Amino acid sequence: MKMIDSIMVISLLIGVLYLLFFVYRKVRIDLFRDRVFKIRRSLFLIAVDNSDEFFRENSFYRFFESVLNTSLSYTEEFSLISSLLRYKNSV
Repeated sequence: MKMIDSIMVISLLIGVLYLLFFVYRKVRIDLFRDRVFKIRRSLFLIAVDNSDEFFRENSFYRFFESVLNTSLSYTEEFSLISSLLRYKNSV
């Protein structure tokens, strides 16, 4: 009876770890991308409403747009460890 309990606990633990590290990671990535797309869409709508003023000096808009696009493209590669390693190499 004890061996069956330990096998069940180990299999449940492996299942929970799988959910945390693989399934939940994909959910987090999707949520982050949705938020960034929402920010980018609202920035574009602001630009459309005041197009004369906004595109006269559009360097800030282009910079912010490139930051958002870069964050979208590197979303899957982002992790705490990679960020710390990049920070350490840049200093």
